[in-house]
Amino acid sequence: MSTLALEAIGLLLKRFDKSRDQDRLYDHLRETLLRELSVNKELVAEANRLLENDEDRETGEQLLRKIRLDSFNAVASVGIPLKELLPTAWHAPDSHKLSKRFSWHTRGITNVAALVERTYHRLLIQSIRSEIGQQKQPESLEYLEALLIETVSAVDAI
Repeated sequence: MSTLALEAIGLLLKRFDKSRDQDRLYDHLRETLLRELSVNKELVAEANRLLENDEDRETGEQLLRKIRLDSFNAVASVGIPLKELLPTAWHAPDSHKLSKRFSWHTRGITNVAALVERTYHRLLIQSIRSEIGQQKQPESLEYLEALLIETVSAVDAI
């Protein structure tokens, strides 16, 4: 994680005082997470599509190496609990493939903070796999893509 990002967040924290300004800070941090999650969602979706083709496989692998975790790491470093930043309850919608196909992976997730935590956990694992060149079953990336779709939607709704 970049020292510059940590310093910027530290300056923001000093600038914002309690109550109304805290709300603005939390809005800013949520927007920062949402931007990063949205980019990662697009990267994983495109990589999933490309990895289906042997001739596009290397491009798909390169996309997965571009997964970003900086915003999440910066928010985690600030010391604001995710449950405070993302205080909304969550349950997998019945209409989405996450609840139908991967429900056993998400059955214990009851709030957006836990959903974001799980998503970044899976992003970190995928990032490490990509870095060392480990290839997993397509279901692993499909789960990550479904998780990202739900997480982006949930964070955007707050």
